[in-house]
Amino acid sequence: MRIACVLVLVASTRIASADAPWAVDVGVRGIGSIAVDDAAMSRSGAAPSIVARIQRTLGPVFIGANLAAGLPAYLGEHEASVAIGLAHTLREGRCIRDLDSDNEQCDARLVLLGGVDAGVALFFYDAPPELSASSDAVFYWGPLARARAAFRATWPTPNGQQIGVTVGVGVAAVSARYMTTASGSGVRIEPGVDVAGVIAF
Repeated sequence: MRIACVLVLVASTRIASADAPWAVDVGVRGIGSIAVDDAAMSRSGAAPSIVARIQRTLGPVFIGANLAAGLPAYLGEHEASVAIGLAHTLREGRCIRDLDSDNEQCDARLVLLGGVDAGVALFFYDAPPELSASSDAVFYWGPLARARAAFRATWPTPNGQQIGVTVGVGVAAVSARYMTTASGSGVRIEPGVDVAGVIAF
C-alpha cells in the first residue's frame, strides 16, 4: 500500500518546464553617476530608465542584448549593450497535481545570474530640452562596461511559458565624453538597481 501511495505521488509531481532558453525582461532601473576624477565635471547625478533585456541560455551560459531609454528622454540613461554571463539554477520549479480537483500547485523556479554588459550609453541628469549654454547638467555619452548580478523567480503558465520577476544590481564604468559646458572626458562610476517582469519561453 505504501509503495502504491509513493507511485501516485511521483506520478502527480512534475518538474516545471525548464526548457525555456529565451527570456525577455522589461522593467525600470535607477542609476547613479559619480565622477572618479573632477577634471571636467565633478557633479553627481541619479536618474531612472526603462530597460528591456533579451537573453538566450546555452547550458550554464547566457548571451543577450540590452536596451534602455530615459523617461522622459532628457532624464535618465539611454543604452545599447550586449551581455554574457552564467546562469545557475538554485531550484527547479515543481508542480504537484491535486488528483481530486485536477489542479496544479507550482513552486517558483529560482535562478541566479551573473555577468558583464558592454556597450554605449548616453546619460542625462538635470538636462531639460531648453538646456542653456551655462548649464551644469550632467550630460555625457561614452562606452561602458558593467558587472551585474540578478535573481530571477519564474512560475509556469498553462501554455508552457514561464512568467515572473527579476531583481538585479550592477556597477558600470563609463568613459564619459561631456556634452555641456564641461569639456573633455572623464571616468564615471554608475551603480544601479533594476526590477523587471520577465517572460521565459
